[in-house]
Amino acid sequence: MVSEGPETARGGMIAFTGLVVSLAVLVVQFGASQYTPRLVSRFRRDPVVKHALGIFIAPAIYALVSLRIIGRGGSTVVPSLTVGLAVLLLVVAVLVFFVLVSRLLDLLRPRRVIAQIVEQATVAIDDVYPFALGKTPSLDLPPEAPVERVVTHDGAPAVLAALDRARLVRAASVGDVVVEVAAGIGEYLPTGASLFRIRGEPGGVDVGELRRSAILEDERTIAQDPAFAIRAIVDTALRALSPAVNDPTTAVQAVDGIESLLLTLAGRDLRRGRLADADGRLRLIYPTPRWADLLDLSLDEIRHYGTGSPQIAQRLTRKSDRLV
Repeated sequence: MVSEGPETARGGMIAFTGLVVSLAVLVVQFGASQYTPRLVSRFRRDPVVKHALGIFIAPAIYALVSLRIIGRGGSTVVPSLTVGLAVLLLVVAVLVFFVLVSRLLDLLRPRRVIAQIVEQATVAIDDVYPFALGKTPSLDLPPEAPVERVVTHDGAPAVLAALDRARLVRAASVGDVVVEVAAGIGEYLPTGASLFRIRGEPGGVDVGELRRSAILEDERTIAQDPAFAIRAIVDTALRALSPAVNDPTTAVQAVDGIESLLLTLAGRDLRRGRLADADGRLRLIYPTPRWADLLDLSLDEIRHYGTGSPQIAQRLTRKSDRLV
């Protein structure tokens, strides 16, 4: 029959796509169990994985569309262009399959996993702590006004993943107040939790604009939360040090990544975040993790669970020497 070729391509690519999706799911499950469940979103958002799945389904969709056209008007000839495009899509899908397999294997390499987290966290550090130590511009701070209103989170429980700080500054400037963020980035917000404190007369403040500037997610992200990156790397080290895995070398690689982040943080001004408007007036205050908090997060658990590993003891000693 004239439709036999496209029908075979459609059925074959649908089955092939199912195989690829199963492979991707297995990789995600392995990564979550081997490293930390906090990295699942990294696999899900990887552009190569997403685009590859789209390319795999393209030949099947093309074949389905072709089946509706072939044979219309009593013709028994399958256009050469239709066949040629179907073959081209199949060849591209096969090539992308090898690219995807290579990508998935690369995503599972411990050194690669940690390096990507460090890379994303470095961008987050630049965003959260933009000024080098001792280079923070002076800011004329007005007398601290009393809190006149507290804006609460009125939605479902969520995590404060990020802040649109420019939007907050604009809203505070329009209302001629100082807005203080009551929750830290990465903090869990139950319904009714304090989200913002308004210092000054709150009558001119658009509360809806303040709420829209808070980016809420189901879980923490690295975008404005370098502490979460450290948390993910520490969890990777703890799994590697568990008796079930017993892979101290991966734990040492995790300590390498943590040291890189701490060295970057050590050169930044980690004081409480303050932002002014175009006129230099203080408009926004937001909490940021301190050096002691980040250091405890980086070292305490690894030191506790890595006590019996000579590799970990030696690596933590070298790390401490460099950070002193």
